[in-house]
Amino acid sequence: MYPSLYINIINKIEERFPVDEWTIDGINIWPLIRINERHIFNDSIHLEIESKISASKLKKGRSIHQKLIKPIFNHFAAKFFDCCSNDSFKGKKDILFVSNTNLRRILISRKWYDVFCDPLVDYLEIEEKKCLILERTPLNNYIYPRYRKSIYIQLLLERISLKNKFSRHPKTVILLEKYDEVTNYIKREIPDFKLIDVNGLLKKYYLVRLYKNFFINIINEVQPKIGFFVSFYGLVGMGFNWACREACIPSVDLQHGLQGDYHSAYSSWKKIPQKGYSLLPNIFWCWGDNEYATINKWNALVKEFHYPIVGGNPFIEKWKNDKAIKAPYKSTLERLLDTNIIKILITDQGIGLPAWFVKSILNSSNDIKWYLRLHPRPKIPSLNDVITNTFGECENVEIEETTKLPLFSLLDKIDLHITQWSSTVIEALEFGVPSIIIHEFGEELFKKYIQTGDVSYVSNQKELFFEIMNLKKRIFKKQNYKQKSKRALQALVRNYLPGAV
Repeated sequence: MYPSLYINIINKIEERFPVDEWTIDGINIWPLIRINERHIFNDSIHLEIESKISASKLKKGRSIHQKLIKPIFNHFAAKFFDCCSNDSFKGKKDILFVSNTNLRRILISRKWYDVFCDPLVDYLEIEEKKCLILERTPLNNYIYPRYRKSIYIQLLLERISLKNKFSRHPKTVILLEKYDEVTNYIKREIPDFKLIDVNGLLKKYYLVRLYKNFFINIINEVQPKIGFFVSFYGLVGMGFNWACREACIPSVDLQHGLQGDYHSAYSSWKKIPQKGYSLLPNIFWCWGDNEYATINKWNALVKEFHYPIVGGNPFIEKWKNDKAIKAPYKSTLERLLDTNIIKILITDQGIGLPAWFVKSILNSSNDIKWYLRLHPRPKIPSLNDVITNTFGECENVEIEETTKLPLFSLLDKIDLHITQWSSTVIEALEFGVPSIIIHEFGEELFKKYIQTGDVSYVSNQKELFFEIMNLKKRIFKKQNYKQKSKRALQALVRNYLPGAV
């Protein structure tokens, strides 16, 4: 099911039924139903990935070692070997961050830097604000040494999830007027669409409530004035938003990737309670005007509770203004990137490349060099092996070092970016680099960008090379980043931290 179809179905439900009045224990729970993480992206994409995992003979199930022993071992190993970076809950903090260890994507001073939170903390520390970073590791992929102190919380979250499965929950007051009618309407009108049943919804609610209690305890301990979360639209993020609402501090969602008009977490909310949803963020930190406009299309009546700000991509600002972080990659880039040919970066989405596109690369002339960046998805290393083996003999294809280099170091130097639907499209435009989409799913997601001419969609070899040859006739200006992130952060500090200048 494509995102536009999913949003259309959701909006029909919102228009016909009182979803804004559905509550459990007085909490409006429509976001728990609407933001179905499986529908944030295309269901068929998930099925495609799963089929390729199966085809590559990777086990779907996980052993006790993988589920329990390995995560515990990795957790304590990371805490031990990176003990200097273990923070604590002692003492008051001004700002609370919840991030993800997979966001540590670049080495600075030989330590792994979180490209979403660390740039903001850099500024806040200059302003003598105390920050606490809570770090999730949902893929059990601990990346250290850390650039600055944090607290690993994944095992605590796993324990909460386990508790939810085996606990007897107290009685709840459930108000789901016309829920059965919605279910019957969907069965009749949209048989391919499934609405979560009441028991499933209760399980979600109980788990989010436990996450809320977890974060409330932390907030009560460190007493922050504002909380940041990278990509709120999972159950942990909703629990965080609820905790912030209960503690009367603003929650800020930091944009992580593509949002737009078809993302069920961010777009086209047709019915909202007068005081908004406790499970949604108060503030949406957006990279640019497109995402800002998406929020402003629906929040007119609840701006006190949900509103966007344009803060830009914090690390792009740092990358463009800090020459020191670029220096370690200069010699590698000079060796890899030939200035006399067309340099094309490919960001793979972890489902394998279309057959026609593979053929296009194999048949391309020597005046094009392809820099293929593999997806880090850990479940499908064999798919990456297939790609590597396919292009192993091609002198004009580079994979290994392209995958290791920081993304922005490549965007600084290449001429064109190609992907199925990666949000790198947006980041590339900030560097003045045009993109080509090679998957129909991406064509829908980037519809606005395609209409403005910043992005192209192609579906065959002929169209691809036509667009590549047209590159020389098109001029793309690099975006002028005038400290968007710093200004946005200054405004938040002034508004929410007492005594701030």
